[in-house]
Amino acid sequence: MMTRTIVAAALILCAVVSIPARQKDSTVPDLIDVFVAADGGSHTYRIPSLILARDGTLLAFAEGRRGGAGDAGDIDLVLRRSHDGGRSWAPMQIIGDNGPNTFGNPCAVVDARTNTIRLLTTQNRGTDREKTSSRAPARAAGRSG
Repeated sequence: MMTRTIVAAALILCAVVSIPARQKDSTVPDLIDVFVAADGGSHTYRIPSLILARDGTLLAFAEGRRGGAGDAGDIDLVLRRSHDGGRSWAPMQIIGDNGPNTFGNPCAVVDARTNTIRLLTTQNRGTDREKTSSRAPARAAGRSG
């Protein structure tokens, strides 16, 4: 059974590799990397969120994970903008930085009543871990009370 699976996978791979390259189709958009690991001072970018503003600007948000790919630590919110439908992107901006803590999970939405873009996020201490934080009451990172 294992041998058949490996042979089938090899045949599929050969078939895909032997497909001739297609002509450029103007209806298929170019693929552009908006956030690239290690660019802009972050080790890794995760949790992207993209929204189209009323004026046609594309706003791309993500977590900028400074120290590594882990889900906790020094994580900032970053933003890049495109004014040409995503063909080019302005330099990255850090729009949320809570020191060594986690500022993440960006989710951009449009308030239909006011046409305002709202960015929903979470914050927690950079030392929190999911295993322990899910059992403890939430505490805002960097906030008193």
